Amino acid sequence: MTGAGDDTLATGVLTDAVVEAARHAAQGDWGQPPRLYALTTRAALEAATETLPETVRSASGDALIPIEQDPLPDGDPEEVLASVRWPVGVTGCVLVTEVLIDADEPEADAAGRPGRLTVGVLRDGDHMCCIQFDGEADLIVAPGLADDLVTALLGTL
Repeated sequence: MTGAGDDTLATGVLTDAVVEAARHAAQGDWGQPPRLYALTTRAALEAATETLPETVRSASGDALIPIEQDPLPDGDPEEVLASVRWPVGVTGCVLVTEVLIDADEPEADAAGRPGRLTVGVLRDGDHMCCIQFDGEADLIVAPGLADDLVTALLGTL
């Protein structure tokens, strides 16, 4: 039986994984290519391997662990994602990509404001997004920041 509490738990676990992937990508400089992460549970990782980093071993059993994949080929992330297919054991995925956000104010820079957008999805359609603007430490977390990328990522599962 799935209740509202279960949905809240799934969303919270996904949000944690999206924020973790965003913080991992933020350790590098700006100007990075898009990064793609597979999401799996700690329990599934334990079953697949004997040695896990302490950060993974200390996570709860239902925590979603982002696992960075090989670099994506050059091109529009939505088009590149059309060729990605995850095996059944992958619970979801996260994409971190840099974007230019249109300025809301006419006097703002016409090129837009650089930001690092992180989008995560689960097989059941649950999704979460966050953005961090260049020069700012805070993350803005909201599910509706990138519907086009949510759809593209869901198509990989």
